[in-house]
Formats: sequence, C-alpha cells, structure tokens
Amino acid sequence: TGVAGALKKRGLNLGILKIGGDIRDIVPALYLIKEPIKPYSSLHLANSGWTPIFDAVNNASKDYDFLVIEGAMGPFTGFLNETVKRPATTAEIAVALGVPTVVVVACDKAGVEGATVIGLSYVNLLKALGIKVVGIILNKVHTSYFTPEIKKSVESAFNKVGVELLGVIPKIQLEGRGAIPEIEIKYEEFGAQAIKNIEESLDLDALTRLAAPLVPSSVSYETVLKKFKQLLDNGCAFDKTTGDANLK
Repeated sequence: TGVAGALKKRGLNLGILKIGGDIRDIVPALYLIKEPIKPYSSLHLANSGWTPIFDAVNNASKDYDFLVIEGAMGPFTGFLNETVKRPATTAEIAVALGVPTVVVVACDKAGVEGATVIGLSYVNLLKALGIKVVGIILNKVHTSYFTPEIKKSVESAFNKVGVELLGVIPKIQLEGRGAIPEIEIKYEEFGAQAIKNIEESLDLDALTRLAAPLVPSSVSYETVLKKFKQLLDNGCAFDKTTGDANLK
C-alpha cells in the first residue's frame, strides 16, 4: 500500500496486480491510488485467481506504465502440492514472467537477524530457480537498536548475493484495527502512514531504477519443480565462492 501510494505521488501511471484469488490484499493499495479492481487484477494460481498470468499482465500493460505484482504467501508455498494445476507458486510465476523480483521479509518475529538469514536463503534459492531477484526489503522492523553499523553489515550481506537492500521499514501502529485488516482498517489513516513510512524508509529511486519490462517465457513448470526438489534433496547447499546451487 505504501509503495503504491508513494509511486502514485511521483506521477507514475501505476497498476497493482495480485497473484492468486485473495484480492483483499491489494484493496487498500487500489483505494489509495484510486484505481478499480479489474478482471486482470488477480493472476490465476493453481486453483485460485481469475486471469491467466500472461493475459493479465499483457492487458494491464495496456492501461498502465508501471506494474507492481504482489505475490501469494511465501514464494515457495505450494511447490510440493502436486494435486493442483501449475503454476502453483509465486516463484513459478516469477520465472515465467521474467520480471525483476523484490523479496519482502518481515522482521517482527525473527528480528532483523533472523530476517536477514531468511532473506539470504530466499534470494539464493530463487536465483537458483532462474528468478531475477534484484532487491530486498526488511519489513515490520523494530528500529530501536538498528544502528548505521548494523545496516551496513546487512547491506554488505545482500550485496554479496547480488541484491540491493532497498529499505528497512518500521511497523505501522494503528488503533482500532479490525480482525480482517484488509477490510476493516481505516483506509485514510493507514494509507497516509504507509506512504510516510515508505517515503522515509525505502529507496524509491532504486526501486524504479530496478524495474524492467517483463520477459515472458514458455517455462516448463515441471522442470522448475524438479529443480526445487533437487535443491531440497541437496540440503539447499550453495557454493561458498560463487553462490551457485550444487544441483545434481
């Protein structure tokens, strides 16, 4: 929501898409940028969603100059579920679209330390699957002890795997938040705080610089799934010098 609002303020003709059928996730962002839900707002995923992925992105590209596509759950969620139609994961859709990908990792439970470890693991795995990971955002950060030295150390860790640390985003505190946040939040208050948070804590210049046109491919989802299973079988081990996955 904050990214959408901040980019819209910069004058971008911005569209928001959601992978999967839970369109509620992007309702606050659509409300903030004053854009309607459209048939292509939801990309088909497994047994969920509305529009085939290439149709959705191609149609949205006719209406907007800049697209933000939100994933569904974690990037790997659903990979091992072979009872549904492929693609079944955010990672597979990222491979198929060939778009620059930004990983967002929450720090509220694992802290900055745990989130950094999780983020590094995700980046390495996603890259091993052929995904163009370009950035990382640490979200819901308790910033009381997040010193410039800690930030420098975290930035260095991500630079070593070829991605930029785009932002360290503190958690928004809202009073009277409902049980279903996407529906019951106070949109104006939440939107204003979200934009302020992003403008103060995220490198929007870097985010827009890293954006690039999609490079769609006729990906073999079976091949991507096989590679994911190989990574698991190999303990997700990576070459310490190159960062490449040690695949059989």
